[in-house]
Amino acid sequence: TIAQLTVWHASRHGVTARPSEALTVKGFRARGDLSVLASASEKPVGVWVANYVSKQIVIDEANVQGVRVGVSSPFFYGQAPGDARAGSLSVENSYFRSYIGVNVATAYADDRSGGLPLKSATVRRSVFEGLDVQPISEHPPAAISANYGMTPQDARPRDPILVFEYNKQPEQNFRVYYSLQAPERVAPCHDTMPAVGGWVCR
Repeated sequence: TIAQLTVWHASRHGVTARPSEALTVKGFRARGDLSVLASASEKPVGVWVANYVSKQIVIDEANVQGVRVGVSSPFFYGQAPGDARAGSLSVENSYFRSYIGVNVATAYADDRSGGLPLKSATVRRSVFEGLDVQPISEHPPAAISANYGMTPQDARPRDPILVFEYNKQPEQNFRVYYSLQAPERVAPCHDTMPAVGGWVCR
């Protein structure tokens, strides 16, 4: 467990999470330097999570402001489960004032084992606000994104990010699917929402 940690002006990651099995980050605070974000090449992240397959990660009561991405975990190709357990990453009860709030990749849907996703990502009861910074042309700002930093035109369906009580609104529950220049068959629906990067299903 990492508890009540505060980080100022991290150039890359406030926390780099590479757990062997499980990790809880509780009450994390990060404050970034907004002037750095004037350059599109600068990508400071509050909490960066490595491949969480077969691992359980919880980020609870985080408060992350002034960074490119609040919580990020990239897509890993050729991933396979280390044991029989599904991996999970949950962001709960948190506040983000960042260019991208949560940008977490899951896994390919056809890699499921026993009907369970190889990796699941959940965002629950968290609040998002944007930053007054120059937008990046290829990646607009977003509260939650399944597209930021991803390779475009991937034709294999991915498991979605599950969102509950978006901005602490009880009725705002939905799933976010990867959509970056992707064929429509990668998701079961193709609705969009302001400040959400990806196709949204309710």
